Amino acid sequence: MTNMIGLVLADDHRVFAEGLGVMLDAQDDLAVLGVAHDSHQAIELAARHEPTVLLLDAHMPGPDLDTTLRAVRTSSPASSHPTSGSLRNPTYQTSAISPRFCASC
Repeated sequence: MTNMIGLVLADDHRVFAEGLGVMLDAQDDLAVLGVAHDSHQAIELAARHEPTVLLLDAHMPGPDLDTTLRAVRTSSPASSHPTSGSLRNPTYQTSAISPRFCASC
């Protein structure tokens, strides 16, 4: 038996997010707990499910990446490896990296 990894996806490109969610959920050791399409939904789903991993698009409607990550850190302390996609901007890279939040985990 494998340990399940709980995952919340957050991307405002709905077809991409939903398709990726279906593909990841088909894996034996992954459980997609929710799919968000803006930062507000990402914060809400992270608080509700406390996922192991939050795959977060850095450019979505709602609060910016820094604000979203701070809210997730507060509302979902059990989430140990939220990750941030689209990190081409060094400002976002610096914001996302911490002992509990890693841009490349």
